[in-house]
Parts: sequence; structure tokens; C-alpha cells
Amino acid sequence: MFQSIEAKISGAGGGDNVIAFTRDPKISQQIKNNWQEAGIIPLDLHVYYKK
Repeated sequence: MFQSIEAKISGAGGGDNVIAFTRDPKISQQIKNNWQEAGIIPLDLHVYYKK
């Protein structure tokens, strides 16, 4: 099954924030690792769903 990643860079010019979503924990960890290697500090945020 294909896993998608949705991401958005915000900010003027070089961008100053990135938000990415995936349901796959392995992909999520790989994104965090890649960002850290690039000097980007990932924040451990979670989406809250109100039922």
C-alpha cells in the first residue's frame, strides 16, 4: 500500500516553518531524522480530534 506524505513550507522567501502529516510511524521517524540532519528542529506535536 502506498503511504502519502502531505507537507507545507510557510514563510516569506526561505520559509521558516514546515508542517508534514503521515499516518506511518516509520515515515514520520525518517522525516524527523532527515530534518535533524539538515539542521531543522522537529517538534513533537500531535493532532487532537474531538469526537
